[in-house]
Amino acid sequence: MKACHFGDGRIGRTTGALAFGLAVTLSFACAAPASAQDACSFFADKTVELIVPFNAGGGYDVYGRLVAKHMGKELGANAMIVVNRPGAGGLLATNQTFHAQPDGLLVQLVPISGIVAAELGGAEGVLFKSREFSWIGRVSSEPDAVVVAPESEITSLEDVQKIGATRKVRIGSTGLGSPQYISIKLLADFIQTDSDVVTGFSTAAEIFPSLVRGGSRSVRLVPQRR
Repeated sequence: MKACHFGDGRIGRTTGALAFGLAVTLSFACAAPASAQDACSFFADKTVELIVPFNAGGGYDVYGRLVAKHMGKELGANAMIVVNRPGAGGLLATNQTFHAQPDGLLVQLVPISGIVAAELGGAEGVLFKSREFSWIGRVSSEPDAVVVAPESEITSLEDVQKIGATRKVRIGSTGLGSPQYISIKLLADFIQTDSDVVTGFSTAAEIFPSLVRGGSRSVRLVPQRR
């Protein structure tokens, strides 16, 4: 029997949690089969959970549902279901996946830059070790873009710098552990502009209305999907 596989990730023996990557990554809480050749029979008639660490309706949720649509079939599983588990910019779900029972039936979509930066920066609430995940594949890698409200006076990074010279520039983000938060901090440091990162949005989609509602001096960092 041929080995079950998906993209660049091959299912084999692992003792940790498995992650699948993006800038998004996938990760299994996996005790898994004895060899890659056993993988298809291992998943037969079983249901695999794919954890998305953000609310339904956002960009990561789209990735998760696209992966689940095809990956379950590739594994030979009875089904792969998407479970949205938002909280703390992705840290809540990542903590839970890391400490889950390693039965091979739990996979998570992981925002790599966010969780690694949170771990290295000693962020409060990090209860995992990213190196101990079993990384099985990358879903996507994409450039970012800065967006503002249609009527905004901001048309360039130079405009952001000018505003930053008089006050903090407001930038929306889903949470401290999210890739957007890390990218925003790096961008603000690069252009030497003081920023006020507003967190607490459940999804990226919630940030756009806040820009339109009088946020003429607010900024949003978004991925440009190919």
